[in-house]
Amino acid sequence: MAQDFDQEESADAIAPAAWSETMIQAALEAEFALETPNGLSITAALEKIAARIGRWSKDEALAASLLALMSDAKIAFDPPLMHAALSAGAELAVSAAMLHWPRTRSEELTAVARAQTLLAAGARLGIVGAPSQAALDALDAAARL
Repeated sequence: MAQDFDQEESADAIAPAAWSETMIQAALEAEFALETPNGLSITAALEKIAARIGRWSKDEALAASLLALMSDAKIAFDPPLMHAALSAGAELAVSAAMLHWPRTRSEELTAVARAQTLLAAGARLGIVGAPSQAALDALDAAARL
């Protein structure tokens, strides 16, 4: 799926000022650019990625911070997450989730069920908190499926 991009195409792409030529070339090869009236734009792709991740997190203010960090080449996301954020219908995509683990063991079964559902949908899962050993075993089993 890799395409040969020449230096001219790389130079014509709209990209953040902090990005090196190598970063621009890698973004073009990975298809992290959007066609705009002004030509291929990595900057527009980053804006779309940041906005979608902000909506997915239900924290619209997060988008501005993410865009600034990506534009300054301080952070980057995994390619599957970036492709998901750029894809059509991405509003429905589940690609990454963060669960706040309940402190009480009585609520843990619900959290395990939610985590298993997300894992079954192909999501990468982050957990904030301390699951019990039984919950960790259940999550491990779900991840292996």
